[in-house]
Amino acid sequence: MLRDRVESCIGDLYYVDKYFSTLDFDIVHDGTANNNVETINILISKQKADEKMKSEFKRFKKEIEKNRSIKCTMKVMSHETLNEIHDRYLIGSNITYNIVSGDVARRGQTGDNLECSRPDIERWWNDSFDILLDWGKFQD
Repeated sequence: MLRDRVESCIGDLYYVDKYFSTLDFDIVHDGTANNNVETINILISKQKADEKMKSEFKRFKKEIEKNRSIKCTMKVMSHETLNEIHDRYLIGSNITYNIVSGDVARRGQTGDNLECSRPDIERWWNDSFDILLDWGKFQD
């Protein structure tokens, strides 16, 4: 169900999840196989931004950019953005969803992935740190 929502996104895709896990790359990978998106932008919390996530994102980015020509970026939420966001969002140029976690989807549990109004993703994105370029800026 979550992959179907990713598939429905066109243009710039934002996946906003404070608790995004390395397993969630599969959802994004499979959901963008139709090449309807031009960019993949993933926004996570500092709590999830460890060396494993950084390494897995590098691998994911290399594969997607080489094989699908889709630009990929992952950013880490600033403290202010982290405090503002509660829900998880999947945002395309054409649609916005309030989504369940990848863990819920993988377990086959019920949850809603509903259309909703678009949050201020541009502000959240611009106020956050690139996991590759700004590594030292959000570390303690």
